[in-house]
Amino acid sequence: MFISCFFVSDLIKAQTELEIAFPNLSFVRPVDLQYPDDNTNRLFVVEQQGVIYVFENNEKADQKKIFLDIIEQVNDSGNEEGLLGLAFHPDYQNNGYFFVDYTASTCDTSGLTLPIWEYSHSEGQSITGGYVYRGDRVPELTGKYIYADYVSGRIWALDYDGTQEQVNSLLQDTNLFIVSFGVDQYNNLYMCSFDGKIYRFQSTTGGDFGSDTKSLKKFRLGQNYPNPFNSRTVITYYLPGSAEVILEVYNTVGDLVKILVNEIQSSGQKSEVWNCKDEQNNRVTSGIYLCKLRVDGLEEVRKMIVIK
Repeated sequence: MFISCFFVSDLIKAQTELEIAFPNLSFVRPVDLQYPDDNTNRLFVVEQQGVIYVFENNEKADQKKIFLDIIEQVNDSGNEEGLLGLAFHPDYQNNGYFFVDYTASTCDTSGLTLPIWEYSHSEGQSITGGYVYRGDRVPELTGKYIYADYVSGRIWALDYDGTQEQVNSLLQDTNLFIVSFGVDQYNNLYMCSFDGKIYRFQSTTGGDFGSDTKSLKKFRLGQNYPNPFNSRTVITYYLPGSAEVILEVYNTVGDLVKILVNEIQSSGQKSEVWNCKDEQNNRVTSGIYLCKLRVDGLEEVRKMIVIK
């Protein structure tokens, strides 16, 4: 693909990738990660069912110990219920106090500051709030607010200093169910995912930010939403640079159903709507369809399901 220009947001994404932070450890629906700031270099992971584990902050760690077990006191029958949070007292090292949250509460919005950034349902459905990055593993992310969407699996970096226009950059489009972020005593960022693993970012540049344009990754076709659907669905995709783009819908025997895009487009996040109609404007029957994105001769395919 010929790339005539690029943006800082593209480079940020291209110069980072996810890795499993603790490959020898697994958890059941981890929803929070905290550290007690007691100079012990330990991490604590909260499981939604009502258990908190503690382990050494070492990528080779292969043992975890139960710090708290209140399964009998926790109702996790709903997807958003259970043991949801952990906080340590600022003087935990001396008094041993910590706090857990396993009940829902309402929020009075009067007098609160309005959101500084919003995204549409074509990008995701359930925001997972994060942290301003202050670690040293990925200097490219320093000062940016890192957050994710639980449904779409996307991870973004929001750059905003209170005076300039916000810049929101897509870092990763994953298949993870990211439910929480946490930091260790060195301010390095971790992500809890419902695949039972803890993830973190690592830099892929090995040099100064912005110096390696060759690391720009290829285009990406996201999963349509909603899926299944019965009247319309939103198809999103990402272009790292200007390119000739063809976005089409096929049936499972290979027949072309609908051409959605056939043009040269600039870089960035894109979206198109398919209304379940073919090239003759007839409603398609229920079943499985294939969304095919072709960019400069390369292609990616996603499965879509139309229901009555």
